[in-house]
Amino acid sequence: MPYLPDETLFSAISCFTYSELCLQQFLSRLIWLGNQLGLNFKGIKQATWFSLVKANKLSSLVDWLDWQLDDLSNVPNIGKKQSEMIIRQFQLAKKASFSQWLNALGMTGLPESIKSYCWQELMRWDIKDWQNKLSLSTKRATLYYQLAHEIMRTGIANTLIKIKIDGF
Repeated sequence: MPYLPDETLFSAISCFTYSELCLQQFLSRLIWLGNQLGLNFKGIKQATWFSLVKANKLSSLVDWLDWQLDDLSNVPNIGKKQSEMIIRQFQLAKKASFSQWLNALGMTGLPESIKSYCWQELMRWDIKDWQNKLSLSTKRATLYYQLAHEIMRTGIANTLIKIKIDGF
């Protein structure tokens, strides 16, 4: 029988930052972040993310945004050539669209109309605004509202704002 996580500990809005308890969900979030529906990282797979987490390089989903080649020099199982490829992919992610970033952070299935808004606007919305402006059900609007506020609470949004990611 497959392992099911404890629903009292984990949810759609948990594990945006690393802790030993959150290892599996945090890794899943990193893998999703880099998949082709997210930021579309080439050559960065689960083993790479695991090596970075275990080398204490990641405590947040976006710690890598300001990395240079030297930041990867002492990570086990990651050589110079792979480090160069990883940094190249991370640099490309800075050019991703606002909607790509939202999807990469787990806010999947948002309507195309999300492109006409920016992060600062989303932060001012209550659940009714999410419903009305994006034609969402109460359940979906509540989830997006919670996700947005968790992304803000964990400092991820502030990092994206500081790096000047589109829409943030």
